[in-house]
Amino acid sequence: MQKIYTRMGDGSVVVLSKSKLKQDLEEGTRDAAERAKISPLSRDELAHLFDIYSAPYRFVSVEHGNEVVLSYDAGTLKIRRVGVLTHRIQSLQIYEKILGADTAELDHVDYSFKPVKPIMAY
Repeated sequence: MQKIYTRMGDGSVVVLSKSKLKQDLEEGTRDAAERAKISPLSRDELAHLFDIYSAPYRFVSVEHGNEVVLSYDAGTLKIRRVGVLTHRIQSLQIYEKILGADTAELDHVDYSFKPVKPIMAY
């Protein structure tokens, strides 16, 4: 049985069999299509997703023109959680420029965030 190393939505590594990965893709895209009230993905589109998720490389991308804009929930809150002390605009720029996410989302801490004065080390 071939083991496929991939990641969950939270970034944690998971090892799946080919059949389990195919099942997860089919169920996940079917659920998304039902929720969005749109047509489910075609067999060719599912096969393309399977090829991307089952690639043995540490970094996987898509062809030019097939990129998507990602959106993150509470992005500026997550930046602060990991100890990166930035203002909300800088946090949004990090998500936009480095992680390729849109900057349309703000969370509740954005409205009350007080920037921390950086400690200068000499």
